[in-house]
Amino acid sequence: MDVENRRRALGAEPYSAETVSTLTDFDAVNAQIEEGAARGFATARDEQLTGLTAVAANIPIRDGRFVGCLGITGHSRDIDDERIAQIGPQLAAAAKLMPFQVTSLNSAAHFLGRN
Repeated sequence: MDVENRRRALGAEPYSAETVSTLTDFDAVNAQIEEGAARGFATARDEQLTGLTAVAANIPIRDGRFVGCLGITGHSRDIDDERIAQIGPQLAAAAKLMPFQVTSLNSAAHFLGRN
């Protein structure tokens, strides 16, 4: 999704905050999206729930779009930046294999009009 479509999808700022760490302005959210796209995985630390960190990677389908994501969550105290640097690339690699291991993903994508 391009930047303008992201802005429209997210709506008016400030965004509601679930925690003190929730990103509430477009520039911060967009930077996080750009970083995730560059790395191949996204992170959210204490944004939805204080003390919870999530790491996720998109599951691709044949045409380069995505049918879902593979994610993990854990206590923020156990998932620091060093651990994310270890987990993230492994999670992204596993997500890329999903269409080959779970062939029904391609069928689901077809059913949803995504390929």
